[in-house]
Amino acid sequence: MLAVLAAAIAAAASPRPVADDHCRFPPSQTAYWRTAPKNFHTNAELLAFASRFNTYEIHVGFNIRVFHYLSRSRTGKKHKEFRSVPGATAEAFAALDFELVIDGAAVAPRPLVRDGHNHTLVVRFPVAARDGPETATLRASPRNTTTPWFEAVGVHVCDERDDASYDLAVCTQIMATDVEHRPDHLAVWLGYHFAQGADRAIVFVDVPPNLPADAWARLAKSVATRLGADAPRARLIAWRFIDKEFTTQQIAEQHCLYGRRGRARYVMVTDVDEFPVPRTGRVVDAARVTFSKPNVAAWRLLTKPCVLGRARGGVVAANHAANHAVAANQVANHAVAAPSRAAVYKRRRPVAAGPLWSAATCGEPEKQRAKLLFDPLRVDYISVHQATTPRGEVVSARNNIGTAVVLNHVRHHVHAAAGPAPGPPACLAPAWRAAWDAYARRAVSQDYAPGLVPRECGGGAAPSGCLPPRCAE
Repeated sequence: MLAVLAAAIAAAASPRPVADDHCRFPPSQTAYWRTAPKNFHTNAELLAFASRFNTYEIHVGFNIRVFHYLSRSRTGKKHKEFRSVPGATAEAFAALDFELVIDGAAVAPRPLVRDGHNHTLVVRFPVAARDGPETATLRASPRNTTTPWFEAVGVHVCDERDDASYDLAVCTQIMATDVEHRPDHLAVWLGYHFAQGADRAIVFVDVPPNLPADAWARLAKSVATRLGADAPRARLIAWRFIDKEFTTQQIAEQHCLYGRRGRARYVMVTDVDEFPVPRTGRVVDAARVTFSKPNVAAWRLLTKPCVLGRARGGVVAANHAANHAVAANQVANHAVAAPSRAAVYKRRRPVAAGPLWSAATCGEPEKQRAKLLFDPLRVDYISVHQATTPRGEVVSARNNIGTAVVLNHVRHHVHAAAGPAPGPPACLAPAWRAAWDAYARRAVSQDYAPGLVPRECGGGAAPSGCLPPRCAE
C-alpha cells in the first residue's frame, strides 16, 4: 500500500512529458478589431496565450509589441489595413478595459500591472471553478463604453497547472531547425543546467504554424531520447507563430515568468548558446545566497564571448534566417534549403561544431549582453536583457564577488575577418572545467546518450571530442 501511495504522489508531482503540444500557441481564436471597417479580422497574433497556470486564475498574454512592428514598412494587405485602425498602438491597447466571458458571464480582471516598456501585457482573470473552461471570449474596450475595440471569440484556454514546487527553472527559445540538426546541442544545454541545480526546463521551439503533430513528436523525441532519466524535467513547447521575430521571444518570456510564479523560487532566462558558470558550487547555490538578501528582485548575469576551439571546417546547422524559409514538410523530412543555411553565415566565418565543453578561453564580460535570473514573485515583466517591471533591486553578478556567476556565450562562428580558426584549448579555466565535471557526473548518473558524455583528454582519446584538463590557478 505504501509503495502504491508513493508512486501516486510521484506521478502527481511529475512534470509534463517532453513533447508538449496539448495546446496551441497562439491559441485557437477568431479575432476582430471592431473599430475597423467591416469588423476587420486580424491575424497579427496579438493574443499569444490564454493559460491556466494555477487553479483560480486564467492568464491572458498579449504581444503588444506587434504594434511597433505594424507601424513600420511592413508589406501585405493585413498589415497595411491594421495600421489604419484607430487606436492601434501599444500604449492605447494597454489602456483598454478587459473582460473574459465564460459561459455567458463576464469576468473582470485583477488589477493590471503594465509593462513599463509596452512590449507585452498579461491580464489575470479570477475563476471560481476548479476545472474548465476550455474556451472563452475576450473583449477589450475603452473605459466607460460598451463597444469593444478588440474581440477574440472561441479562445482556447490551455490548462498548464503544475502542482510541484522547486528551486530553479530555466527557460529558452530555439528555432526548429536548430533542434532538427543539432539535438545534441540542446540536450547538452539542458543537462548542463540540470547539473547546475535546475529542476525544470521550458524550451519554446519556433516551429512552422502548420507543422504536423507527428513531425513535432519526432522533433521533441530526438531530444528526449538523449536525456535518459532527466527527460521528464524538460518541457518542449511548440511555438507556432507566423512571425518569427523579437516579439515572439518577448511573449515567451512572460509565459515563462507567469507559468513559474508560485512554483519556482528562481527563474533563469538565457539562450541555448549561454552556459552559466558559478565561481564556486552550483548556480542554484549562488541564487540562494544572492536572493537571501532583502529586496532583491533580479540578478543580471554578464556574458563572456567564447568560440569553440575547433579546426576550421563545415558550416553548422541553420539558425534564425533558415527558420523563416523552413516548411512543415522540410522539418518532417529533415531537409533545409541550402541557400537559407548559407545566408545565416553571411559576414561570418564558420567553424566546425565541436563539443561544447571544448570552448576556448573566453573574453571579458560584456555589460550590454546581460541575461536574467530573477524571483518570479518580485518581477512582473522582463525583456531579453532586463527586468522592465521589477519590485525590488536589480543587482549585477559583478557586484557579488563571492557568488559571482557569468554566462559563457559559446558560439559556433566568429564575426572577425577570415583567418586561422582557433585550435583546441590545452586546458580550461578552473570554474569552467568544474562546471563540465558536474555535467559529466550528471550525464553518467542519469544515463544520457553516449555521445553526450565527455571523455578525458589523453590516454588515446580523440582530441576532437575530449574534455581538456583544468588550467593551473
